[in-house]
Amino acid sequence: SSTSASAAVPQPAVPRVEREWVAAQQRVRQLEGMLGGARRASSTSASAAVPQPAVPLVEPAAPVARAAPDPATVPRSYTVQSGDSLSSISRKFYGTPSRWIDIYQANRDRMSSENALRVGQDLRIP
Repeated sequence: SSTSASAAVPQPAVPRVEREWVAAQQRVRQLEGMLGGARRASSTSASAAVPQPAVPLVEPAAPVARAAPDPATVPRSYTVQSGDSLSSISRKFYGTPSRWIDIYQANRDRMSSENALRVGQDLRIP
């Protein structure tokens, strides 16, 4: 009976089928590795799967209380006093005189130059 089975399948087809089978197994192992075992996880979870609703259930959201705005992000302003300079204003707000350029850049539409401060002028403090 073993001779009749080998006679039913042409001899050149057997090695080709074996090569394709080995290549398919290698590809499956490669894909399993790429998916991080997702195939194994889905087969184990499928056996214990609980039917899920088509639309996920969402708890109603509680009313959101509006928090007070963060003082660091609220635009500030400063009214220029006698004797002020951009450096002194920078020192008051930032603790360093070196950020005077930031104040100047934020107020270029209000100042013709960096030395053009006027007493009573309102400045944006970024």
